[in-house]
This record gives sequence, C-alpha cells and structure tokens, in this order.
Amino acid sequence: MLSRKSSLLVAIGTIGILILLYTSRIGAWSGLDEPYYHHGPHGSHDPHKSHQAPQGAPEDTCHCNTTEGHAAPPPPPPHPHQSPAVDPACEGFPDTSNVLLVMKTGASEAFARVPTQLMTMLKCLPDYLIFSDMDQDIGGQQIHDSLSTVLFEAQEGNSDFDLYRRQKACLVDQENCNKQGDPSREGWNLDKYKNVHIAEKAYAMRPGYDWYIFVDADTYVLWPNLMQWLKKLDPNKKLYLGSVTLINNFHFGHGGSGYIVSKAAMKGLAGEHPGVANEYDVRAKNECCGDYLFALALKDKTDVGVQQMVGLTPGFISFGSYPNPPLHPPCWGMTRGTTPKPRLA
Repeated sequence: MLSRKSSLLVAIGTIGILILLYTSRIGAWSGLDEPYYHHGPHGSHDPHKSHQAPQGAPEDTCHCNTTEGHAAPPPPPPHPHQSPAVDPACEGFPDTSNVLLVMKTGASEAFARVPTQLMTMLKCLPDYLIFSDMDQDIGGQQIHDSLSTVLFEAQEGNSDFDLYRRQKACLVDQENCNKQGDPSREGWNLDKYKNVHIAEKAYAMRPGYDWYIFVDADTYVLWPNLMQWLKKLDPNKKLYLGSVTLINNFHFGHGGSGYIVSKAAMKGLAGEHPGVANEYDVRAKNECCGDYLFALALKDKTDVGVQQMVGLTPGFISFGSYPNPPLHPPCWGMTRGTTPKPRLA
C-alpha cells in the first residue's frame, strides 16, 4: 500500500500532466482551425478561398488608398473587342481598322460555330458584328437578331418563320425545342430573309468603314491576302466583290464564300434608302437565297453588279509553293463542307 507521501507525489504529478496537456491544446494546432472549418462571423468558411489568404476580408478587396484617403476605384472594363496587340497569337496580323467583318449565323448552330471564330480569327479584329435569327450572348459576345424588323405581313401565316417563332418561345435550350421540327431545313428557309436586313443594320450601327465583309460563321478569311488587295481598290467607288454564281441568268456573290461591299455601295444601298430591307421581305418567300436577294437589292438601288473574286472550298486548295502567285484577284476565303463544290463563274 502506498504511503501518504507517495500518494501525494502521484497526485501532484497527475495534476501537472493535465495542466501541461491543457496549455498545449490552447497554443498548438487544432483541427477546428483547418481552412474548411473556421469560426468566422457566421460560423462558416468559404472552401474555395485559399487558406494562405487572410481570412478577415475577401481576396479581391482592395485596401489601397488614394491621395484623398478613399479606396481606389476599380479599373474600367475592357472594350468588348480587344486590340490585336493584347494577344500574342495576333502578332503580325494585318491592320484591319478600315474594315468591318459582318458574320451571319443561326441560333440552332451558333454555339457550334461562333466559339471557334471567337477563339481564332475574331480575337484579332478590332471590330466586328455577328447576326443571327435570335438575340443571343455567347461568351459575352452579343449576337444580334437580324430578323427583328421583318414585316409582320411577311411573317404571318408563313411557315418559313416557324423556326423563328419556336426559338422565341423556347424556355429551355434550343436543341430541345428544335426536336419538334427540322432545324436544318427550317434554318435554310429562314436564312434567305437575313442578308438585306443584316446589311442595313450593319451600316446603321457602323457607318464609318471603308469596306464591309459579309461571311458565314463557317467561313475563313485569308486576311493578309485580302488586306493587300484592298489597298489597291478605292472604297469611294461602288464595288461589290465576291465569288460569282448564277441564278436565273443573274450574277451574285456566293454568301458561303463571302462578299465585300465598299462604303460607297453600302451608302447607296442602306444609307440613302432607309427601310430598304422591308422592300424584299414579302418577295423573299418565293426566292431561294439571301445572297441572291442582296445582289438584287444592290442592283436595284445602286446599279452595282458583282465582280469576281475567288473564294474556294478546302478540297480545291492545293497546298504547296507557287513561284509567281497572282495578286489579283486573291484567293481570300473558303468554306467548310463535306463535299466541296466551287461556285465560280
């Protein structure tokens, strides 16, 4: 049996150990202080915040002071179309400041085609416009509804606008809504109403350019060739340039290959004839194509016809060196397709 002195020593030792454990608990690491469990003002912690960052304020809060003692204002938002100089991929890209690219697409295909353009060609252009058959936003880029001003009498009872009406009524994604119809066929029928409206809207929104280049969302432009060639032409002359094709013995620029219109021709069409697109709304139902209607409108209002400029599909491009490449006219555009068929005069 332990003596009274021994019992006292054991008790003192036990108390000492308990005190040591208690003080170590206070000053040392605690599992409750892990970044995923922090006693903040609301008893919770943002698991997405780095545990290396101060926990007393958001990481993006600026405590910098100006000379007046107030927090510095945030920097202004960047222009939606950045200067080509900000992206290393655009180094060496030609100056296109006098050219406006106008791209046409459809809501049923826009998310499949426009992002590729935004990540490649479009990021090197200082300005451009994209039109569709519905107002959309893709990656912060506004897509304009080209058909918003089509006459009601052209739409009423017209099955060509079934897709347009269904898209506007759609409360979910377009792919699910379009299961009720045939978006490929319906999109083609609707497309022919766009071209003249796009030209009119583009000129109203951006009237100060020398050249207006109209392309589809699956068209690739060879910018160095094109800009070298445009330097040799006068935008103050009424010019309409494209890959010439023929319908009813009438020549027009093939839309898939793209076409170019000078500022003088655009002014003669859209600037001097407000509402010109509506003059062709009803007629469009009995015509095949929007590029054909655009050429008709341009001929009617300015007496300007298309001039040949080469546009090719990939299957007809020879990859190799040319000892004496022609400068006029250039091979400036091409379209994607499973069965390439050039439409040249």
